[in-house]
Amino acid sequence: MNGAATPVRRRASARPRGYRGRVRSRSGRTRRLAAAVAAAAVLLVVAGCVPEPAEGEARRDPAPVFGGTRTTQVDEAGARWTHGDVTVDVPRDAIRVRSAGVAVGEPLGRADSGIAAELFGTPVRIEATAAFAQPVEIAWDVSGLPPHAAETAALVEWDAQRRVWTPAGAPVLADGTLRADVTGSAVISWAAPDVRAAEPLRPPDPTTPECGPGGLPGWVTTYAAPGPDRPDAALRMCAEAHQSDTLTVRSVNTGTVARILELTEGASVAWATRHADPGHFWSLAAAAVERDGAELLPPGAELSLGIERPGTGTAGAGEPVRAVARVDAFTAAVDLTAAFFRTAGLGEVPAPETTALAAGLLSCAAATGEGTIGRAADVAAVATGLTSCAQRLADGDTSEGRGFAAETAAAASALGQADPAAARRVQGERAVSAALRLAAAGVFEELVPVLAEPIAAAAASPVGGASWLVVAHDDAPALGAWSARCTDAEADAVALLTNLTGRPEFADPSRSLASHPSWRGAVEVAVAPLAHCTPDERRALAAALPDVWSSPGAAGAAVEALDGLGIARLTCDDLFDLADPLTSGFHPVRDMPATGTGRTVCGWSSEPDLSLADAPRTHVQVWVSRERADADEVDRRRTEAERSELGGPQDSPALDAVDGFVLGAYVPSGLELESWLPGYRIVVTATSADDPAQWRMAAGVAAVERIATALATR
Repeated sequence: MNGAATPVRRRASARPRGYRGRVRSRSGRTRRLAAAVAAAAVLLVVAGCVPEPAEGEARRDPAPVFGGTRTTQVDEAGARWTHGDVTVDVPRDAIRVRSAGVAVGEPLGRADSGIAAELFGTPVRIEATAAFAQPVEIAWDVSGLPPHAAETAALVEWDAQRRVWTPAGAPVLADGTLRADVTGSAVISWAAPDVRAAEPLRPPDPTTPECGPGGLPGWVTTYAAPGPDRPDAALRMCAEAHQSDTLTVRSVNTGTVARILELTEGASVAWATRHADPGHFWSLAAAAVERDGAELLPPGAELSLGIERPGTGTAGAGEPVRAVARVDAFTAAVDLTAAFFRTAGLGEVPAPETTALAAGLLSCAAATGEGTIGRAADVAAVATGLTSCAQRLADGDTSEGRGFAAETAAAASALGQADPAAARRVQGERAVSAALRLAAAGVFEELVPVLAEPIAAAAASPVGGASWLVVAHDDAPALGAWSARCTDAEADAVALLTNLTGRPEFADPSRSLASHPSWRGAVEVAVAPLAHCTPDERRALAAALPDVWSSPGAAGAAVEALDGLGIARLTCDDLFDLADPLTSGFHPVRDMPATGTGRTVCGWSSEPDLSLADAPRTHVQVWVSRERADADEVDRRRTEAERSELGGPQDSPALDAVDGFVLGAYVPSGLELESWLPGYRIVVTATSADDPAQWRMAAGVAAVERIATALATR
């Protein structure tokens, strides 16, 4: 065969209908001798010339076998016949010599070199002493091949010396048939990637990391990691002391997608160790991480980090060390590339060509940066970028293509020209060419329906289930002695947890913080720096706490304390002014029920210097409490109130604006009002033993409206 195959030429038939020409066959003895010689040659090669590959090396291509097949002799009259899935068409006058021999071998089927799994067509051997006057057409029926296999197939020619199928151009595909024109002696076939359908990601069977009983280094005040109240945690972790002064944290990725474990900037890492060989591709992916203090965690993989005491590196002493295993655009690109390699049948045996392809695609993945994955469409955008990257790698006119070719050539030349290195280079080139054709056919985009949802779901999972925190303090910090940023909810959540867990009473990692008797009281004090944040900023932090903290139960107390900060800032002096004119001219009442983080209770009397126990004859009380009532619950209560016999809610555009309502009623002792709005309940009572009629409903409703407005803006 001379060079690349040429396109099929359309030509008029020169033979009469039904004419098949003269066919000559070798005798059975001749065939047996040929088979014996071929078998001996194979044994000689195996025994002496080309050694068998060692474990982990590429396996040889399947050799063509013609020992049990008939060689058909064709002369100038030409011939056309079909054998199995192969049709041979020799035109009239194509043979200028006495005759040419054509043999259809045994089907080769699937073969896995370790570099790539491939499908090979039935080989055809053509023997002639001179070039043909017209091309001989060989056609293979490939209608039963998997999707993309036929359209990415390449014509290959057997190199008997190197025992490898070398690329020989592209066949023509039409109507489920691959066609190639042959102009001389050759053993030809086709090779295609063993394309595998994308399968749903399966959860790995991760190990549980094991740590020794020696405890933690003395400088560690707190080590916080996901506990039993996070059964869906993305990481399994444990920690132990190493040589007394280094903290070893072992993390296992339990999810179906890759994550990138990022540490606090400036954290001093003594070592990073992987506990099992992740495979060739994932080793390349780990090396592609270009961020300081970051390590790739493939699905099911375990990673150990040696953490030195804060202050050893650039992080200041007393600063917490936090690690978060996130899912972002880079990890999505890595997952898509890993799935692409599986789909294309690329294996784990290293070859310069497939290594360069992986490095090129992973370089494009790294260039995506730390983009956020919020929905499936974001994963689709990453897939489109990888398709574009593959196209640039295949284009020798682009900088990426030139770099890819140079890197491949340099790595391949290092292997040398001797067998089996030369054969391995051919296998690698063949695999990469097929993979690039698959990428051009849109395989990356076809992976999106399978991978997008798992990747997006992992990206949205709580970071508290994929993180750990180490706190080191020489002296326990005072509760509330920290500064809130207000505009960075995650940073404030970590700072609040650091302030709390730095206390020695909360340092025992075996005890649940949520069940500690001092936890709620400590939380109410520690949230004080957040009082100057806006209501929206506090709401954002309250929403983030259960996700950011490793213990949702412990975060619950913080959410309640945080929600009550607006009330805690509402003093009795504030309420006195807001309740005017109900409180006009009155004096504070002592010994009212205790005011806490979630409740403010105030009272005023017409007589000075009285306590609640004195039962003031004329007084006003205001109760404001934090309630677990969202907008739906408030609306339900409003509906019930409208059906009551007390006249229903009072007309109040101001309360309507904040999704609230107020009920008001005259009672024998005076006036009572109860108001609900999302998150709060307000109760105002005005009592007069002398003249209950002195209170007016409009004044009471106005007081409630002013209090509700104040709550919504604090």
